[in-house]
Amino acid sequence: MGLGLALIVLQRRVILDTRRRALMEVRLREALGDQPHLLVVVQPGGKLVAAWGNAPAA
Repeated sequence: MGLGLALIVLQRRVILDTRRRALMEVRLREALGDQPHLLVVVQPGGKLVAAWGNAPAA
């Protein structure tokens, strides 16, 4: 009985951690998208991985 209860508690913690992580990711993506300048992630070889924010006016 004790092992079963421990597994249920562990599963609940994992579920809560997953939800928290997903919420933090959404908030981070929103914050990155609201940047006044363009932010980019580029691999060492020069490949663009991601971009957030607004590109400067031409």
